Amino acid sequence: MKKYMIAEKFAIGAMIVMTVAILLATITDSSNQPIRPKPRPAGLVMDEFRTQPRVDFDITEHVTCLAYNIYYEARSESVIGQRAVAWTTLNRVAGKHWPDNVCDVVKQRKQFTWYTPGKQYRPANKDALRDAYIAAYAVINEYVRGDDPTSGADHYHADYVRPVWAKSSKQTAKFGVHIFYDLY
Repeated sequence: MKKYMIAEKFAIGAMIVMTVAILLATITDSSNQPIRPKPRPAGLVMDEFRTQPRVDFDITEHVTCLAYNIYYEARSESVIGQRAVAWTTLNRVAGKHWPDNVCDVVKQRKQFTWYTPGKQYRPANKDALRDAYIAAYAVINEYVRGDDPTSGADHYHADYVRPVWAKSSKQTAKFGVHIFYDLY
């Protein structure tokens, strides 16, 4: 049930984002030229992902958390490797052992090697960050359909490390340097 509620929130948010993108692409000025959104400043900074207490679910915040997790965990991976990292994050959101939203899963203590509370994140490779956002949106759309290439993985590690938990865990997939497991 939890998975469907999460999927419904993501689907509604993705539809809103896509609708806004279509509207922005089709709005024209008086000379019939498309009006483009203003470019973001070069120093894109995510200070704690700008998380404040919220009343409602904010899709853009959670897409940003998912994209940053993809960027910092798998930016050198293939598209399928990046998607697999995103799927693992969403599988945790749906699982009973983790928080019920993307940002809280990503920010959970000692879960992802890149995240440090309070640190400001300034991705240096804007192309890789764009690709991470594309992967995040793609996985959100796949999540609704259930097209999980990791077969339900909730953990992964790079093949050059040997975590203790991996020895007794069921491996579900391997993409690039990441090996995926379903522990729960």
